[in-house]
Amino acid sequence: MTNKMIVLMERCKLMEDGIIGGTGRFVEIETDEGVKTFEEPEEIFTVKEWNKRGFLIKTGETHIAEFCIWKHESKGKKANAENPEDSEESEESEVRSKSNGRKKHRRNNGFYFGKACFFKASQVTPIPEKEA
Repeated sequence: MTNKMIVLMERCKLMEDGIIGGTGRFVEIETDEGVKTFEEPEEIFTVKEWNKRGFLIKTGETHIAEFCIWKHESKGKKANAENPEDSEESEESEVRSKSNGRKKHRRNNGFYFGKACFFKASQVTPIPEKEA
């Protein structure tokens, strides 16, 4: 399963639980039971992704959700974190993180399934522009 699929499923659960709202856009999904139409849940992102988009998490805000997504083992290298399962090597092993001792699932291609914290749009503010 890709990160996009994981996050979409979690967004749907959060919307059902009333933690996040809808976007007003409707999505059609084809299932075994036919085509279903539902409102797309509000976007949620990690701190890193909000920062890439030009936003900071507001002071005092705590994450609305924490769940596992695919992450790349080595920092600084660009990789396709969306589809780690596409690699020819897909042997999974369980290892303990050197920094905190937590278990994480690692694939030989350098991806692991690790926890990430997510925030919604009402919890962020645009990064202020520096005056020159």
